[in-house]
Order: sequence, then structure tokens, then C-alpha cells
Amino acid sequence: MFDFFRSEKYVFYHIPKTGGTTFTAWIDQSFNVDQICPRSFFQPSALLLDRLSGEQKKEIQKYSFVRDHFFFDVAAELKGRVKTWTFLRDPAERVISQFHYYRNYSDEDLELNVRRGSMSEERASAMRELRNISLSQFLQQGAGVFEREFCNTQATMLAATFKREKQKLQPEKVFENALAHLQGMEFFGLLELFELSVQLFCFTFGWRYPSTVQPLNQLDYPDRPDLMSDESQALLDSWIDADKKLYIQAQKEFMSRYRSMVAALFQTSGYDQKTIEAAVRNPFAQQYQRVIVEALRRNEPAQTTELLKKHPHLNQKNGNASVHVSMEKAIVGDGWLEREGYADQKTLCRWSGPGTESDLNVCLVKKQSCLLSFVVLEVLHEQILKELRVFVNQIELVLKRESLGVRSGRVQAVIPASAIDDDGLLRIRFQVPFTVSHHQFCKAADKRKKGIRISELSIVPVNSGDMSLLVDVK
Repeated sequence: MFDFFRSEKYVFYHIPKTGGTTFTAWIDQSFNVDQICPRSFFQPSALLLDRLSGEQKKEIQKYSFVRDHFFFDVAAELKGRVKTWTFLRDPAERVISQFHYYRNYSDEDLELNVRRGSMSEERASAMRELRNISLSQFLQQGAGVFEREFCNTQATMLAATFKREKQKLQPEKVFENALAHLQGMEFFGLLELFELSVQLFCFTFGWRYPSTVQPLNQLDYPDRPDLMSDESQALLDSWIDADKKLYIQAQKEFMSRYRSMVAALFQTSGYDQKTIEAAVRNPFAQQYQRVIVEALRRNEPAQTTELLKKHPHLNQKNGNASVHVSMEKAIVGDGWLEREGYADQKTLCRWSGPGTESDLNVCLVKKQSCLLSFVVLEVLHEQILKELRVFVNQIELVLKRESLGVRSGRVQAVIPASAIDDDGLLRIRFQVPFTVSHHQFCKAADKRKKGIRISELSIVPVNSGDMSLLVDVK
């Protein structure tokens, strides 16, 4: 089983606009906040570093999970066993996504980045200019100050050592280095095959297969590679020649690894050789995908229990009188966005989303009635809080809600002993009627769809005769 609590270090090379935000939101749930290297560590920007300072080289050793937009040499600074992974995307689609992402930057965010020193005034001004031109016009005028983000970005980030301007690598060498580094990674995924990539990740590392991992920041753009003029297509191709070569090889390597996984899963599931060969030839077929998912989920209960044992705060069996779940700590569940600060930034929280169902798992010492309590810090639409439903092991709880404002409130419910599994496992499911994004209210804002925002919850044993909270006081 993939164990994030051994001595290994884990490095995620997040290439911009390749699905890394989605992947990070899922992975970082397994770490306490102090195990994750903060993005502020690489100030003003990891992509602007010539090297790590002596103090940074020492400081980075204490982190178990390092993720950011950085070049390949970062992993070389970590001592001990280091596991690395990344995601790639169709190069043309990535350029289009990057262009529209920059066009949607708000003036407030640009000014904030300039003040922080992570962006020059020249770049901020150039990003404002992007709002006034089309993608075709941008291709014609040249990348300019944006060369790093648009020209062979994927190959360069995997090939280069820190700041690409220092490398002076020939295009062919960029491709060769990038491919060698990619092939040496324990795992890499493809955004266009996101669900299959999640399957391969879980198989490769023995990871608990999630009930849901939905891509974030998805928007429809008017520009499509197949609708471009011949001139624009030729210009775009000249920007991404190394990336295209890398992506073609990555597709072949990915499918080779994926087919090996399919063969192994079908074999351990007891299928005959003829069926195994058919599944390997056509792994996308619906009947074979069902077998793959079932095989990956087969060990999920045991994996969940094992993970809960490693987190004392999620397990009453560790001698806790109650269970207190804090978003500062690791969680075992699905359907949550990346940990972030709230208000004064000292309180850490998570949004549920982007789907309407989010799970948390905890373990109790015995079957007994308990009081579940949590505060919804914020919702983006008051109806989300009004229609929030909570289930424990598929049994719906009756909620007592206390308003703390139009879009916040305290929620409590009694968990009856009959809802608790014999092994003490509690699967708490939060269900909202819909999720919305800040982007729906402000074009330049966060595009992630969100449900409820919480920082902590508690589960406390109560007298089984005290059932007053089962009266709904909506």
C-alpha cells in the first residue's frame, strides 16, 4: 500500500494548465499542513529561481510533499528516497487554456502579484493587453515576455534545471532531456485521460481509489485548434514543436503502463487469458472499465481503515474520548478542494466540491450514540445551507441548524448507534443541492465550484437517552 507516512519525499511537478489544481486538491488531503511545502517557500516564484539558497536546501528537507510550478532540479535537492510525478496535456489545448487564463486575470490580482514581487510591472501590463487581442493576433505578434508560459513549456519544465534562460539547450536536447526525466518518474498522467490517470496513479502507489475526483477550473473557450486558420495553426505549431514530440511519446508510454495495469488487475481478479488479452487490446470498453474500477475499489474498506489508524485525530480507538477533525490535519475522504486560509488566514478550511457530495471517514471505538457538530463558515448561495443534507453510513441525519448569518451557520445532529458499523467506521457524507463558483458572480474570480466551507467538526459520545437533537428546528 502506498504509504505517505514513511520517510520518502514526494514531488509533484505542476506544469501550468495541465490539471494540477485538481490533482493537488485530492493529494494534499493525505498530509498535515506542516508536511506540505508552502508555495511561499519559492518566493517570489519557483520559475524565477537560479538555485535554492543554502537555507532553503536545509529547510525543504522537513517537508514530505513538495508541489509547485518549478523546473526539474528541485527533486535533486531533496535527500533520501524521492518519488516524482507530473501531468501533461495536449500542447495546443494547453496554450489556448493559458491564453484565456491570463486574459481573465483581474486588475486586483495583477496589482497584488506586482506588490508581492512575483510579477513585474511589464508582465502585468502585457497581461492587460491580452484582453484586447485574439489568440490569432497573439500568435502573430509573438510570445514576448510570455515565452516561458507558451513556448514548449511542458518539455522545458521537465528538461531544464531551474531558470530556463540559463540552460541554452537546443530544442532537440530539450525534448530528449524531458522524455528521459518523464520516463524516470514513478507516475505521470494525461489530462485528456484524467479518469484513467487516476486509476493508474492508485494502482502504481496502492492508493485508495476515490469515489470522485472531478476536474476543476473547466471553462469552454471559443478557440479550438481544429478551427484555426492555417497561418495560426502553423504559428502555434512553431511554439510547441518539442511539446508535441514529448506528448506523442508520453501517450505511448502512458498506454503501455496502463495496459500493464489492466493485465495485472484482470489476472488477480481471476479472468482467463483470452479475456485478459481482449481487455488489454481495448481497455476503454465499458465492460472492461467496470472490472478495472471494481478491482481498484475492492480493497478500499481495508485501505480506509488502515489510513485511519495512521491519523490519531480521526480514530477514537487511539484513546480519544471524541473525534475532532481539523482541516489543518490530514483527512480521509473525497470531494474536497485544496486547503486554504479563512479570514485572518490563520484558520484553515476546505470547501466541498466541485461535485454535490463530499465524504469524510472517521473511526469510533464502539457503537454508541454521538453528537456531530460543525460550523459552515460560508456558502456562496444561502439555499446551499438551507438544503444541506448529512448522511452517516447512508442513513440520513436530522439536522439542527443555528444561523450565524445569511450564509453561515452551526449544524448539529445526533448519530444513532444503529448507524455505526460494527467495526466503528463512520462514512459521513455531506450533500448540497448544487455548487457554484465565485466566477459566476465575477468573471475574473475563482472558477472552482464550491458547496460548504468548513474548518473542523467534532463527534462526541452522548447519552443514548438524550434524543432532543433529533427534533428538526430548521
